[in-house]
Amino acid sequence: MAASIIAYFRFDFLKHSKKTDGTITDFILSTGKYRSFRPVVKYKTLTGKEQSFTNLVGSRPNPYKVGDHVPVFYDQANPSKAVIGTFFSLWLLPFIFGLIGTIFTIVGIVLRIFIA
Repeated sequence: MAASIIAYFRFDFLKHSKKTDGTITDFILSTGKYRSFRPVVKYKTLTGKEQSFTNLVGSRPNPYKVGDHVPVFYDQANPSKAVIGTFFSLWLLPFIFGLIGTIFTIVGIVLRIFIA
């Protein structure tokens, strides 16, 4: 259920967003138990306005280096709302929730068949 809701909002965002090219300018090291590098990306909107954002999804090891070019999807009405346009950044969260949901569904079906 969570995967479907997240995927719906992601599809809606992509439907109304514009795609452009961005450049990795820096990295934010997230704190906590599982440290990861979140890229800071600078890009220009189609109107030429320069914007910057920190991607919500980070990773370790870091797949990028400063100066790398990445695809960026951004909200035209709110250009600071943007995401790197890779499968990992766009679909990781719905994929994980979908996988977990599928596993629980299969376990539930198997238990129902063998216990009933």
